[in-house]
Amino acid sequence: MVLKLPIRILCATLLFMSFALVFSCDDSDMLIIDCSKCTKDEPSNATIDISLSTQYGNVLVNVYEGNLEDSVLFNSFSYASGSASCEVTPNKKYTITARYAVGNKAYIAVDSVTPGIKYVKDQCDEACYYVYDNSADLRLKYTK
Repeated sequence: MVLKLPIRILCATLLFMSFALVFSCDDSDMLIIDCSKCTKDEPSNATIDISLSTQYGNVLVNVYEGNLEDSVLFNSFSYASGSASCEVTPNKKYTITARYAVGNKAYIAVDSVTPGIKYVKDQCDEACYYVYDNSADLRLKYTK
């Protein structure tokens, strides 16, 4: 009975330390780097890669700075291909919408990204800069 309290304190301390170790890691250190997309010089802009559905014709794409409800339009364009891209400032949140016209209905796909730049020393042959979190999937999965 006397040892129950010290054992509980020890278990709680070990549990807290293990959670602190697991959740203190930076997520960007766990990136799988595509070395072909690395650059030797630090980029001043990031490119958002946007995946679009191809079977619905022209798609109106809007890129907003920040959240969608802020309504700060950064760029707007119409695109018919399966992929599009947009140059943005890194380390800022962008929300992208794609408006599809299917028959007499309109569908809007929404995704958001926060492109960042990471300096990679060990994962490629040479040290380089890599842009991450720059892909937006705005393909329609299904329509009713």
